[in-house]
Amino acid sequence: EFRRVLFRSRDSGNITIGVNDIFKIHPVNNLVVVDTPSVFNATRLHTIINSTPNKFYSCSNDWRKMVSNFQHIKLDKFPGCLDGLDDRELVCYSNNSAFVATVIAYKMKAKRIVLYGVDFTAHHFLSQKEILQTQLKHFSNLHSKFKEMGVELYVADKRSELSKFIPVV
Repeated sequence: EFRRVLFRSRDSGNITIGVNDIFKIHPVNNLVVVDTPSVFNATRLHTIINSTPNKFYSCSNDWRKMVSNFQHIKLDKFPGCLDGLDDRELVCYSNNSAFVATVIAYKMKAKRIVLYGVDFTAHHFLSQKEILQTQLKHFSNLHSKFKEMGVELYVADKRSELSKFIPVV
């Protein structure tokens, strides 16, 4: 369940974006949590609340009073839609935080993005194959779009389901 997105910015070197309770195993510069606090058990919620990212991104205002450096994001209207990729107000999304973190990395001007721990092999969607296939299709479409735009997207583990269409670094 631990996911991390790493990218190299043109100006600032390596920046990390993690999701949910990544601070349990690794600190990151930026944290993305799409779900509301009520989704997480007490241990995971404690980890998230006590994380110390430079920015905490969420579409749920429920986090605003619970965390520091809260940055509200507005998700696009339709999952998987990439039309608003360059929209300053909206963040394209799929039904997983790693996708949103990847889009935020792009919006931060990333030209090379590496996905660590985004494997979909131990993910809660595994029991719902149709949902899993939708997530993979959304990532495949994002990879294709990035390729057209000159943005490199990689996955760090060849065991990742994403490695079937995203190159392994």
